[in-house]
Amino acid sequence: MLHIDVPGWKTLRLGHLFLDYNGTLALDGRILPGVAERLDELSRHLVLAIIAIVLLRG
Repeated sequence: MLHIDVPGWKTLRLGHLFLDYNGTLALDGRILPGVAERLDELSRHLVLAIIAIVLLRG
């Protein structure tokens, strides 16, 4: 669980993080430098879900 205090509002309690793979974590299908290590650190606090969408053209 990750707690984020938002001044003047409330404390967010986050348990899950959903991320898009291409364009967010990767470029041309290859994970960007440093991303894997950061995801490893986040995974100690959150359940991570990485989403990849494949578009088929026909």
